[in-house]
Amino acid sequence: MTLLTEVVFMSRFDDSRSGPVCPAETYLARPAERLVVEGYRTGLSGCAGGDPSGWQVAWTLYRDELGAHGGRIAFDGLIGMIDALGRCARCPLRFFNSDMRHLCRDEGLLLALIAAAQHGDEQTGQIAAQALSCPLRCGELAMSATDYAMRLRMVGRTLLPVSAAMTASLAKTNGTSPRDRRSALPTLH
Repeated sequence: MTLLTEVVFMSRFDDSRSGPVCPAETYLARPAERLVVEGYRTGLSGCAGGDPSGWQVAWTLYRDELGAHGGRIAFDGLIGMIDALGRCARCPLRFFNSDMRHLCRDEGLLLALIAAAQHGDEQTGQIAAQALSCPLRCGELAMSATDYAMRLRMVGRTLLPVSAAMTASLAKTNGTSPRDRRSALPTLH
């Protein structure tokens, strides 16, 4: 798989606190949301570093959570969606390291996109797809996200709905607050 976008690792230095540091921590404790975010993070991490072990980590997570058969169904959807993001995404794709208890803008938009597909929320899905992809490829991204979303539902993993207002608020941010700015890794083409 090739990614046609630049990928940026993002990390935080305040992750050592023992209490909840971000409302996303509770959200990420849900199995469906964790599969989406951790799959995205580890898959992109492998792509960014040119190391296929990121995909192995993602596959192990899906297999352990869903069993070999269900894991394969959902994991294939993840691969298709990340492949579509690689062709369609606005550069750069951003994500936190797997051990972070936070969500960055792109991770939040991705969750909104998948949840919108699962709940038939076209408005939220359109907002998220437009924020994540170039205008000419929104449909392609939406189709791959819908495939992934339905695969997750088929194996019993449904995300919580995300409102159109929250998604629009995320879409307005550019994802590069001063504490989140990091030097970019080489562009993957």
